[in-house]
Amino acid sequence: MKKGERYFIKKIIYSILLIFMAASAAGCGSKAKNDGPDADMDLLPKFRTASEYYNLANVAGQNGKIDLAIRNYKRAIEVDPTHAKSYASIGLAYAKKSDYKTAIAFLMKGIELDHKMAFAHYNIGIVYAKIGKSELAENAFKTAIELDPKDPVSYSALSTLYTKMGDDQKASFYMKKYVDLVPSDPYSHYNLGVYYLEKGIKESALEEFQFVLKFDPNFKEAYFQLGVIYHNESHIDKAIEMYKKTLELDSTFINACVNLGDLYYFEKNDSANSLYYYNKALSIDFNNKYARKMITKIQDEGKR
Repeated sequence: MKKGERYFIKKIIYSILLIFMAASAAGCGSKAKNDGPDADMDLLPKFRTASEYYNLANVAGQNGKIDLAIRNYKRAIEVDPTHAKSYASIGLAYAKKSDYKTAIAFLMKGIELDHKMAFAHYNIGIVYAKIGKSELAENAFKTAIELDPKDPVSYSALSTLYTKMGDDQKASFYMKKYVDLVPSDPYSHYNLGVYYLEKGIKESALEEFQFVLKFDPNFKEAYFQLGVIYHNESHIDKAIEMYKKTLELDSTFINACVNLGDLYYFEKNDSANSLYYYNKALSIDFNNKYARKMITKIQDEGKR
């Protein structure tokens, strides 16, 4: 190799080393910059408008980053102190952190800025319900419905609130309203079915649980409730089918095991299958007194 060629190669190697050292230094610098509680903010573009900060906060909140959401709602408010949506949303964020006093303060400020903002009334209703102020929650949800009668969430919230208050009639009324607005939601049909079943309106309950399975064929609780209806109506084979379907979806559904044990023992006179399901129940909950009592009873009968 000629002297000039050796010099040229050394120059290339030296240049590569310089580039590598510069890259390493830059990497160390950026790592130090990103340390600390606001590290995630350094990776984000610097937004300027309140709406942009607000949208960024919403994304953070939807991904469970509540503190990051709060910081961006505050930035939105700094840019625009009249940005009512940010006050309403930061209030709910503080509620998720169980800081209800701060939550209510922000929500009330948002409502003061824009009284016609339905979701702010809904949010403050959620907070009031959480801290046991049922009357204030009720009024807030009703105001939200007046402002936006097509938004289903306030109907659902009112139904839940009335259930907790023990007013089943109003709970049913608002659940039906919710179902009308969201007819394909299986949970609304399930809750309505449970209400009908508790009130002894079995045909309506049956219809609601069947609706549930139409929208969600893997809704195990609906199969179980259908089993209960068939069980009480002495449709034994149908009840067994529903309970077994429940266990296919959840092998630890203990009430389905116990009910199958009862059906095989009392209705089918099948000690082997009844023992199987009572033992299965006991394997799920070793302290289940009823299953243990029935196992002992069947075993004693076998000794006679």
